Amino acid sequence: MSEEIQYDAFPPFCKLKMEGFSFPFNHVEIWQNGTKIDELEFKGFIQCEIINAEKEQIARASILCTAVIFIAHLTQYLKLASDYDALITGDHRLQYIRIPEKTNTICVGLTMMQMLIGPTIPERDFEPNEPYCCNVFLKNQRVAKVSFSLCNPERLIEFTYQI
Repeated sequence: MSEEIQYDAFPPFCKLKMEGFSFPFNHVEIWQNGTKIDELEFKGFIQCEIINAEKEQIARASILCTAVIFIAHLTQYLKLASDYDALITGDHRLQYIRIPEKTNTICVGLTMMQMLIGPTIPERDFEPNEPYCCNVFLKNQRVAKVSFSLCNPERLIEFTYQI
């Protein structure tokens, strides 16, 4: 029986200054409705950089991998680059979020964020492979896992580095 990872804990719903990060991965799991629907083994990086716009900052998370077959397979589930407007804490994660006031989709996670945090942008129609949240899990203050939450359909895509 494997030991469950204990990620760093945070007080929930605290707004933080956005910072970039880099995370190497070699394992990807794709979940929909609580069921694993796909699993991939490829080496790559998730790179998050902070972009200074006119009156705001945007965090852009990009998936970097040179394996064309991996990219072709992954993009049916997840865009290779996605932008976020704010960084907040969750119980055991940091959450880069993009929460529109008006949107083309409804899901539990997005609706909860709209109620608890409020919108970060006035309007956004999400594409089927576009996440509204990038979750960053830390272990001893180092990135240990990154996942993306999507609404259209409700899906979770987890990136880990397995030894």
